[in-house]
This record gives sequence, C-alpha cells and structure tokens, in this order.
Amino acid sequence: MTKAEKFFGKADMSDRWGQDPLLEHTELPASIAPFIAALRRKPNFALEVANLINWFDNKLSPEEKLNLALHARGLAPYDPHVWRLTKSVVNASIPHWHFAIATDQNRNEIYDKAINACINDDSVVLEIGTGSGILALMAARAGARHVYTIEINPVIARAAKINIAANGYADRITVIAANAMTVGIGDIIPQRCNVLLHEIISNDLFGEDMTKLIGHARKHLLTEDALHLPDRMWATGRVVEYPKPKSQAIGTQMGFDLSAMDLAQSPQLFTKSATDIEKPLTDAVEIMHVVSNADSSYAADIADFHIPVTTAGRANAFQQWIGFSFPDGTIYSNEPPQPSCWDNVIHPFVYPRDVTPGNSICIRRTVQNMVMSIQDIRTD
Repeated sequence: MTKAEKFFGKADMSDRWGQDPLLEHTELPASIAPFIAALRRKPNFALEVANLINWFDNKLSPEEKLNLALHARGLAPYDPHVWRLTKSVVNASIPHWHFAIATDQNRNEIYDKAINACINDDSVVLEIGTGSGILALMAARAGARHVYTIEINPVIARAAKINIAANGYADRITVIAANAMTVGIGDIIPQRCNVLLHEIISNDLFGEDMTKLIGHARKHLLTEDALHLPDRMWATGRVVEYPKPKSQAIGTQMGFDLSAMDLAQSPQLFTKSATDIEKPLTDAVEIMHVVSNADSSYAADIADFHIPVTTAGRANAFQQWIGFSFPDGTIYSNEPPQPSCWDNVIHPFVYPRDVTPGNSICIRRTVQNMVMSIQDIRTD
C-alpha cells in the first residue's frame, strides 16, 4: 500500500476534510476561509480548492498557495487534473531534487553505514536540512539519544514531522521549522549537540550555503569536539572532450539576430544524448575541499591547476563532481559513471583546442561569495 493510499484511500475525500494527517498539519489561508467553507460540500471540492489558487492569486502568499495546492492533492490523490492545476505552485516551493535525493539508494546506504558507525546512545544530533526526514530517522534508528533537525521550508518541515511520527520516532526527533542561521540554544534545543549531520552539499559544492550554515552551527549549536557527518567535502574533475557539444545559445536564427535572449541561458552550455559518453583527456584532480570541523574562509579564493593531458582529443570542457567522507572512513562520490542524485557539472571552455599527451591544460577555479566557477586559461 502506498503512502497516498494509506493516508487518503481511493474514495472521494470531500467528507474527510481535516481527518487526514497531512491536512491536520496544514493551515487554511484565513483570508479565504469563507470561500472554502462555501465550496466544501461540492462534489468536485478538490478541483474547486485547486482553482482557488488562481482566483485569489494576488491575495495569497506563496506558502498559502502551497498549502491550498497540497490540500487539493490530498483530497484527490488520483485526479490528474487537480495535480496538473497545482503543479506550478508546488514546483515553485518544493525543489524537485528532494525526491531525487530521498530515492538515491547508493546515497542512502552510504549515509546509513556512516551513521551506524558513528552514532550511539550518547549522541545528541543536530541535523541541518530535514527534507523528507530520512537522515534524522537513520540517526534515531542508530540509537541517538535525540535528534534536532532544522528545515527552512515550513511545508516540508510539516511533511517530515508526519513521516517521523508515522515511523514511531516522534519522541526522539524534534523538527524545527526555521532558518538554521537564526537557531540558537534555548527552549527547543536545550543543550549543545555533539554530532552534526547534514547533506547541504550542492553539485557545485557551495550552492546551499554549506559553509555559512556549518560555521553558525559550530559557533552556536555544537560542542567543541562535535563529530561531523560528513567531515570533509570536495570538488574533483577532469578535462574532457564533451560529445557533440551543442550550445544552447540562440544567436542568429532564420536571419534574425536573437542574441539578447542569450543572457538568460544556463551557464552549463553543453547538451548530449543519453547514449553519448564524454571522453576523459586527463586524470581527475581535486580542485577544492572543505573541512567541516575546521576554521576556514572560502569567501574569496582563486587557484590555478596545470593538468597534464593523458589522451589525445578535443579539450572543450571540464567535468566536475563532488565527494565527501565520514569519520569512520566511509566515502561518497558521484564520479562518473556512478548514477547519482547530484549531476556532474559541465564547465564549457572558452578556448576549445586539440591536445595530445605532453600538453597541459590550465584551469582556474574561482570561489567568490560562496559561488564556484571553473574556466580554462589560454596558454599560447
């Protein structure tokens, strides 16, 4: 039985408003409560709720729109039209990668292995980034005395709270719906935690304010000897000949200059078919790392790497991936061809060139304001 079937069943939900766990934890927008009450007994109640989002678009906050969208879906979990009507609202508030991460079996198994090796009944765990609640649940199952888990998105926090209760760990896991940068020791977290658990790592390493959040936790929420899971994160990559490089730039089409639109395109400019495979031209090189439990500043940093060519080809991109390790020695990496919820990042070259063994490619890695970029440097 799926969770939707368990929570909602397949019957019409119009007479069960407020009886379902998800709906009980979701607040109705007070500004349009009378309209909801008036529509409640209509046979197509779920559809009417979904339509309210468009009818009152200017009167509702993003969170209120999301609450209505989830209400509608909860009332009609098998109605594709309700789901289509609410798609844009849900997608705008809940990033799609939450689902890719929670269903990545390799990632889950590696975290579970490290958590079981590092956490015991003396562990008081702080997690940053609750998501579905899966890592907090792993920590509680491994024996942690208590887990305090912080989630900035209030709707995701509510869903995680339901998941945690459904699995029997509500007494040992506290979900805090807040920006982790604003959380301190107080009524909710009564003492400093001796374990930091997180997965606030983007596919270009810094994209989720990882170092800022870890720094705040170390200063305000953790003991000095706290265990960090993971404790080291890095970015690695290699020069490649990327297959059938195709720019997404519009440029000139049908004799018209349309290049003004190109300022809005993605910086990852190469596309390939599912069957194409990039050709490595160099060995892999670590270009950046972050040690979680050490004082470091990554606000502005530039480094050049001269990478020897090992295979002849057309050097037109740098293929970059991430990895991280845990105190017990467990390592995760999405080095290709490992399938992963994190994509490899393709950094296209400004100066594509033919290379042979004996040549080297100069790569400049820049970090500024917690954004990392990689470019090739002309070395004529």
